[in-house]
Amino acid sequence: MQTTDQAYFNASRAEMLEFVPTNVQRLLDVGCGAGVFGALVQRERAGCEVIGIEMNTAAAHEARARLKYVIEGAVELAFDELIPQKFDCIVFNDVLEHLVDPWSILARTRSLLSINGVVIASIPNVRYYPVARNYLMGKEWKYEKWGVLDKTHLRFFTEVSVQRLFTETGFRLNICRGIFPLSLSWKIKLLSWLARGLIDDVKFERFACVAVPDADFEKLTHQNVDEGQNQAIHLGTSHSSNS
Repeated sequence: MQTTDQAYFNASRAEMLEFVPTNVQRLLDVGCGAGVFGALVQRERAGCEVIGIEMNTAAAHEARARLKYVIEGAVELAFDELIPQKFDCIVFNDVLEHLVDPWSILARTRSLLSINGVVIASIPNVRYYPVARNYLMGKEWKYEKWGVLDKTHLRFFTEVSVQRLFTETGFRLNICRGIFPLSLSWKIKLLSWLARGLIDDVKFERFACVAVPDADFEKLTHQNVDEGQNQAIHLGTSHSSNS
């Protein structure tokens, strides 16, 4: 019988497989756990090799028996080790909320993607009805061993802030779909109808996301860098002339 920690690191996350491109050849699984999801991808996506990143020593050891190879350690350091490798797909299954700065990690992810590469993520929904009911009606924000209020979570997201997370880091979000829906009572369904769908998201425990680098963001970034360099040159020239 598996312990709670073993069950956590051995979760298959099979519901995320449909978002992995069928032609993927190299996939990076960030927070790969014991490598069960990566092994599923290698089995269902012919010819795909999966590289994992995992901080937990025991889970990383298990993952090495299943994946192409595994880097044990923090994602920030692992990314340094992976440069200049490229991946067709980079996966964050319930990982971004554990990071101090998920924005900088996502921004760095762009440099690891191959042409037409995608980022896939599963992110907990802090507006999930059982959680929202507790903090709105019960005045309670109680951390748990796992779930939306996992005690190791450092960041919390709603559907809107998930979308902003990706757009602010240079991605275009192609899919943001609620998963693990809760069967709501007729009262909540009526309230949702009266609110014109504004609280439809509360029935989902997580959001599954698929994002690609935003070409317009890249152009704007390069444009800002060029303008900054030109301004610096202009200021330097002006200073020299005045001297």
